[in-house]
Amino acid sequence: MFIALLGGALAGYIGAISASGGLISISILIFLGLPTNAAIATNRFSGLGLYAGALPKFQKAKKIAWNKVWRLIPLAIAGGLIGSNLLVAIDKELLSKVIAILLLCMLPVVLFNKKIGTAKLKTSKAKEQVGYLVYFFMMIYGGFFGGGVGIFLIYTLIYFFGMTYTEAIATYFFPWFILTLTVLVVFVSHDLVVYRLGIPMAFGMYLGGLIGAKHALKNGDEWVRIILAIMIIASSIKLLS
Repeated sequence: MFIALLGGALAGYIGAISASGGLISISILIFLGLPTNAAIATNRFSGLGLYAGALPKFQKAKKIAWNKVWRLIPLAIAGGLIGSNLLVAIDKELLSKVIAILLLCMLPVVLFNKKIGTAKLKTSKAKEQVGYLVYFFMMIYGGFFGGGVGIFLIYTLIYFFGMTYTEAIATYFFPWFILTLTVLVVFVSHDLVVYRLGIPMAFGMYLGGLIGAKHALKNGDEWVRIILAIMIIASSIKLLS
């Protein structure tokens, strides 16, 4: 339980900055002896703590693009329902490797294109429509595993909707919170959540989310870009291993 608490704090901190804390928390739960499906389900339960810690910070700073959030929520619900029911039907290892390769392909954009994500960009209706479609497919993947998908979702919001890094991360959280509630209905009904580890991890994620969101807002988009680049490399190594 103590390891779950500390691991949750670290995952919550990273999750609030780069939306990629799930790889840390899922790995810790597997290390503590949970099978993969139970680790994924328990991680989703623990993630409620992260949202409780980070969302109010981002909302207070007025970084959440609510006009986009309401359109993203139905996609999150549909993707979550499809993805959570695919949990036992898809080769997660193969898909994880594909995601890792795509993340590495994204790395040069993060490192060398400093304009993207550090300033609001103009977009178009057609580009936004494509963005909603990409977002939906990412949510399906997020519904049953989600390792590394947070980074893709952030870049979907940046590239297709013209948001900055902090705006994209803040806007990412609420639809992902709704997706979490959706998939938890499926996971809880199949008795996959291990509460003795999930509860202390949720508390740790709450604390980590508070601190991470504060640092993301204080240090700005350029700092978040650097952390995101580091997490892309770390996530790719983890997914390929």
